[in-house]
Amino acid sequence: MGNVGDDCGVNYFRVAYDESATKVTAMQYIAGFNQPGYLPDSDPVDFDDFDDAQSFIVDELEHAADIAAGADDDDAEADCEAAKEQAEQWTATSGGKSGESWGSDIRYWQAYCDGYVYWITKE
Repeated sequence: MGNVGDDCGVNYFRVAYDESATKVTAMQYIAGFNQPGYLPDSDPVDFDDFDDAQSFIVDELEHAADIAAGADDDDAEADCEAAKEQAEQWTATSGGKSGESWGSDIRYWQAYCDGYVYWITKE
């Protein structure tokens, strides 16, 4: 009797593997921004840590405020600065005034700036 798979020209063999190398760590936080009702302009970013997701959103809001300042749009600049301050106050257990709760912990954070919603969601 030949090897299993000989009939179809496929050679099957055993491969040793390290089980710890196959473990997948689930992402915990996803952050991004988009115009409400539209898909994001870029792919959302995943983070293992809330603080990293928060830093990403704060940086994006600072960038949006800089763009608004360069366009001499005082209302948009103030809007983005307020959203940035709000995002800086978020914590992993308290979403601030924009956080929504599912069960005992906050799972969604959002702030609005110049027609966009900036958000973090917990997976």
